[in-house]
Amino acid sequence: MANIHDHIIRDGDQHFMIDPATRVITNTTANKTSLMQYDHNSERFSFEIPKIVEGHDMSISDSVQIHYLNTGDNRTDKKYGIYEVASDDITTITGTKGDGSDDKLVFSWLISDQATQYSGTLSFAILFACKNQNGDITYRWSTAIHNAIVINPSMDNGEVIIEDYVD
Repeated sequence: MANIHDHIIRDGDQHFMIDPATRVITNTTANKTSLMQYDHNSERFSFEIPKIVEGHDMSISDSVQIHYLNTGDNRTDKKYGIYEVASDDITTITGTKGDGSDDKLVFSWLISDQATQYSGTLSFAILFACKNQNGDITYRWSTAIHNAIVINPSMDNGEVIIEDYVD
């Protein structure tokens, strides 16, 4: 019988803020500066961006992706990846003005062990894209690279242990 461990990871931390003019991702809390090596689906980063950027409604984007790079301390170990934000994970928060001008989009990234493979750093950028009926990209908007996340060293001997001994 398979052991199924499936539950929702909720993020109560403050959001990373995306500035639509500078495209810089700002970490609004000191709590989101490090992760542990090998962590898998145990941490979620949430992001907030204005719904309207340069006249474009970001909520109609066909694709929101987080492109990431995990670089080891030795600078030669690298793990590249793309996290596709699920459409049901993108929420519009209505602003206080009521006219839509200060509405925000909130979405998140459930961080897998692909992004925490090496102790070192985690860098990422966010890409919004719209496609036409042929699948051609008609709109693309990217953030600057955020490279201030540290991956602290940890230990996972699961694949190297041949025999189990009870301690």
